[in-house]
This record gives sequence, structure tokens and C-alpha cells, in this order.
Amino acid sequence: MRALLGLCGNVEVVSEASTAAELIRSVVEQAADLAVVDLNVSDGGGIQATKRIRHEAPFTKVLILSASDSEQDVIAAIQAGASGYLSKSASPAEFRSAIDTLRSGGTYLDAGAAKTIRTALDRPVVSKGRRRPRLGELTEREVEIARLMSEGLTARRIASRLDISDRTVNSHMGNLYRRLGVNNRVDAVRELMRLGITPSPF
Repeated sequence: MRALLGLCGNVEVVSEASTAAELIRSVVEQAADLAVVDLNVSDGGGIQATKRIRHEAPFTKVLILSASDSEQDVIAAIQAGASGYLSKSASPAEFRSAIDTLRSGGTYLDAGAAKTIRTALDRPVVSKGRRRPRLGELTEREVEIARLMSEGLTARRIASRLDISDRTVNSHMGNLYRRLGVNNRVDAVRELMRLGITPSPF
């Protein structure tokens, strides 16, 4: 891993960790710009570590490394706030591309993860007793929050970006869930993409 990072220009490795607890502590203490996280890191796992990192160091980008491209793992990683998802078998060139993309503020999904998300997007969302809302039925603020949600921002970061309270953001997100007929963030983002309210990342 250190050798691969050495191939990326202007990258300084500030810390290494073997457990989730060490990882979270190191990221916070070093104010790291980017954390490369093994999905199966010991002592809690990469998903929980990502959630903690995004909560305690919201400006740190997270790249998940995994041998799995299962829907459960990929969606859980994105929902946790990861900005990238990459196979452990990726080539050095792809690894460098992922690092460069995240450092420039983008999102990176390898081919397996992208296929998994496309499959999830193609699955119909059943909204029992509800019709799908049109863009004009959502308030300007709801659309604004929807687009930030699709970028993977947490409620706290959305509140900071829009200079409003966390409670206000959560209230708007709750309204969005009800309007869309969904119960969680992943299904909400998927439905928003399907409706064209937020852009697909592909």
C-alpha cells in the first residue's frame, strides 16, 4: 500500500493503522485529507470506521478497499460516506486514478462497484399508495438538500454548507423520504436519480 501511494504525486503518508480504533484516532489527530480504509479492518470493520471518520473528521475523504462488490457492501460504504470504492485487485494505475479523483473532490467507483450500483438503480422502488413526485412539487430547499445528499454529505455537513441547523436538515430529509415513499437515504438517492432531480454519477 505504501508503495502504491508512492506512485501518486505529492502524497505524504502521515499514519498507518491496523484496527478501526487506531485508524479513527490517527485520522482525527493528523487531520488527514484522505483515508484508505480496508472494508474488513479489524475491531469494527471499514463501514463503521468510515461513519466515525465522516462524523469526527468530515473533511476527510474515504476510499474503501475491498475484495467484495456485493450490493450490501457497496451501498453500505456509500451510505456511510465513502467517496470511493476500489477492488483490492485493482492495478496500480487504477489505484492512482482513484486517489487523484478523490483528492480533486470527485467520487470513484471501480467497474464492479459501478455495476452493482447500476443494478440497484434499475430495481424499481415500490411506493405503496404514493405517486412519484415531480421536481416542481419539491421546494427549492428540498432540491438543494437532495443534491447534497446525492454527493454523500452527512446531515451535519449539509447544515454547515447551507448555514442552517442539523434539525432543519433532518426535517427536510424526513419530508423528502415521505414524498418519495422511501425509508432510507440509499433508496432516496436512488429515486432522486431516477427522477432526474439529482444527477447519476455514471
